[in-house]
Amino acid sequence: MKTVEFQGMTIKLDRPKGFVQKGKDKDGKPWERKYLVDYGYVPRTKGGDGDQLDVFLGGDKEADEAFWVEQHKDDGEFDEFKVMLGFPTKVAAVACYKQHIPAKYMGRVFTMKVGMMRSMLGVEPLTKQAAMLGFLEEMSCG
Repeated sequence: MKTVEFQGMTIKLDRPKGFVQKGKDKDGKPWERKYLVDYGYVPRTKGGDGDQLDVFLGGDKEADEAFWVEQHKDDGEFDEFKVMLGFPTKVAAVACYKQHIPAKYMGRVFTMKVGMMRSMLGVEPLTKQAAMLGFLEEMSCG
C-alpha cells in the first residue's frame, strides 16, 4: 500500500488510479468501478462508518479546500463522509464523486479549508485564524 502526503496530511492509498473494484449489489447484479483518481484513507481517523476517513485525491496539489461529501445508505440514513482533496472547485469534486459512486448516495457537500482539516485531525494546532477561515468558508456554502 502506497503512502502519500497531501499538504501535511498522510494518505494511505488502497485503490490507486486505475484500480478496478468489482462487486454485486443487493439484488446480486454485478458491478465494476474503475478509479480515475487515487483513493485511500487518513490513518488513525474514523469516517462515520467505523472505518478510517476515506479520501479521493485529485491532481491539484495546491487546492486549499477540502470537500466533505455526506454519503447515505440505501435507506437514506447517514453512512459516512468521503473527503475530496486536490480538486480546484466544488464542481470538480462533485463530478469526481459521481464518477465513482452512484449519485443516489450523495448528500450535502461541505467545504472546509485544508488548514482547518489538518487542525481537526490533529496534524497542526487549531489557531483562531484557521478556525475562522474554515468556518467562514463552511457558512458560505449555504
